[in-house]
Amino acid sequence: MNSLFIHGFISSQLAQAICRTLLHSVWQGLLGATISGIIILSTRKTRAAVRYNLLSVMFVCFILGSVITFLSQLNVAAVPMIGKVAGLSPDSNIVASINGDNWLPAFHKDKFYQPVIYYADRYASLITGVWLFFFFLQMVRMSTGLHYANRLIRRQVINPAEEWQERLQRLKESLGIRRIVSLMESGIVKVPIVVGVLKPVVLVPLGMLTRLSPTQVETVLLHELAHVRRRDFAMNILQRVAESFFFFNPFIMWLSARIREEREACCDDIVMEHINDKRSYLEALISFRQPEIQSYGHAVALGQKNNLLYRVKRMITQENKKLNAMEKLTLIFVLVAVAAISFMPARKENEKKNKEVAVQREPQQPDSIQYAEKNAPKKSAPAKIIHDTLPEKQRVTFKNISSTINDDGTIKKAEVTAKGSDGKTYYYRLENNDIKELRVDDINVKEADYDRYKGIIDEIEQAREKTLQKTLLQQKQDIALLQERQELMNEKLFQMQNEQLIALKKQQDIILEKQKLSDLDNAKLLQDKLLLQKENNLSLLKLKEDNPELLFKKLALQDLQLQKLKEQQNASELLEYKKQLRVNDMALNQLKIKRELLSAQDEQFHDSNYQLAAILAELAEAGVIADKNNFSFTLNNDELIVDGKRQSAKLHESLRTKFIKHKKDYYKYKAKPNSRSTDVYVE
Repeated sequence: MNSLFIHGFISSQLAQAICRTLLHSVWQGLLGATISGIIILSTRKTRAAVRYNLLSVMFVCFILGSVITFLSQLNVAAVPMIGKVAGLSPDSNIVASINGDNWLPAFHKDKFYQPVIYYADRYASLITGVWLFFFFLQMVRMSTGLHYANRLIRRQVINPAEEWQERLQRLKESLGIRRIVSLMESGIVKVPIVVGVLKPVVLVPLGMLTRLSPTQVETVLLHELAHVRRRDFAMNILQRVAESFFFFNPFIMWLSARIREEREACCDDIVMEHINDKRSYLEALISFRQPEIQSYGHAVALGQKNNLLYRVKRMITQENKKLNAMEKLTLIFVLVAVAAISFMPARKENEKKNKEVAVQREPQQPDSIQYAEKNAPKKSAPAKIIHDTLPEKQRVTFKNISSTINDDGTIKKAEVTAKGSDGKTYYYRLENNDIKELRVDDINVKEADYDRYKGIIDEIEQAREKTLQKTLLQQKQDIALLQERQELMNEKLFQMQNEQLIALKKQQDIILEKQKLSDLDNAKLLQDKLLLQKENNLSLLKLKEDNPELLFKKLALQDLQLQKLKEQQNASELLEYKKQLRVNDMALNQLKIKRELLSAQDEQFHDSNYQLAAILAELAEAGVIADKNNFSFTLNNDELIVDGKRQSAKLHESLRTKFIKHKKDYYKYKAKPNSRSTDVYVE
């Protein structure tokens, strides 16, 4: 069946070498991804360039390893097979098979991976044919992407103003780039990209140079020039070729995606080194955060797959990207599996050696020992061992534990109820760590028997301590989650305010434009009136010969009317202009007031929630929270109440000093399994 599938296209030896190379690439990719995961975990605070170089080295090592594997397997496949396998018994663990006119290599049943290689060799032609089909599709896709990237620099592009060409040259010199780099505006692309290796071209969306401020445009151009200096376009092509060969390997696809993310982080670091205003670059990145961002062939774009938010967060926190929960779980599973697999052959080998040693020693037993064994007196039956049934000898675990602690500074009281894996319910009361009362299944235990249950109580205390630590850890995670949500809220608020300012600015521009048109109309009206005045003057000159007194009266009346008309016109124009200015000032003041109010509310929300989380952490550390999912507390200037019980003055004073700044301040919190409610008042 194999030979008919691609018969006459490639030889069986070549198909076998390709099939084995593809098979080995799976565990090689897994090894590379595992090492890369360890690198990511250990480089959270390092520069992005260091992480990028390490991941790139792992990627190149995988490619070299695959090439070496192919060459070695090609040499193995070229060795002629022996016509028959001799010296094998029917019970042997070595298996050989005939495939057509060739003998397939023998394999050991004891080695778990040998059957996989055996069946891969048996169906090598079929596997290679299927791989070639999908590889051809991947190469067609890559060629189409390169052709599309090449077309982007020829279709719907215009040259920007000479000013931007000069700025690009100045930025290029600041980065030490000597190659020729062109700048064009494109009507196709939605984000800035770089196309080409020998003669790179920076394409920016049409209108971006006027939509963004000059400082923001320069930061974007710096990012794209950083790609040019690093020759990222060539590395991207290498990744695409490797992904076409190993499209079926999820580990290599994951590693390639991580390299692309770190590449953008490296360019961001270069930009931050050459600018003084970090905020302008962050605003420029946020302006390109659109859901319709698409891939442009194999060009290197400013933002791909909507990862701009992560890049902004990274530049703010100065912390590299971490592995998510699924990636960490996969890494742990791989490490455990590798350890288990590496241990299994050694264990089998040791068992086999022990059996051989036992067989060799059995017939060599001396006669004296045999005689002593025959004449030795018979041993009596072993006495029955009565195991101790005391509670401390049993291993009991506890998962359901509830406790109440009161500490007034002199006496620390604790009441604990726990249900054990043995089905019993334990209740005990402590005063300054001394047992005052003990019940098991509601049956009182005598004071003389307290020591017998000391092991049980120690187990409960250890379980309670672990629960407390988990509660503290959960509180810290809640605080971190709250801060992250607050950062996202601030980002959205900042973006909304900027949009409002832009809209108001556009409205002012429209009003000014209308004012200019109104001024032009008034000027024309005044000109027409002056012409009318000249015509009247001419007509009056004719009347001068007839009646001079009437002429002077009419002239004086006309001057008075013209003066009143001008005053009315100027007054109305001035009134309208002042009215519009008042409207604009009121709109600006309202916007400023809203912004300040939102900022104050944001700060108050952040502070109150942070303080509430801190109070919860303090209460958990004090041990007064029995169940973090079902409890309540009230803290004010006079008292501290937890689950309806008033706490010690010492604990209240500690929390009041930290969180109560005014007499009317208070914090109320109530948690249930499915809901939480808070009530905070801070002056």
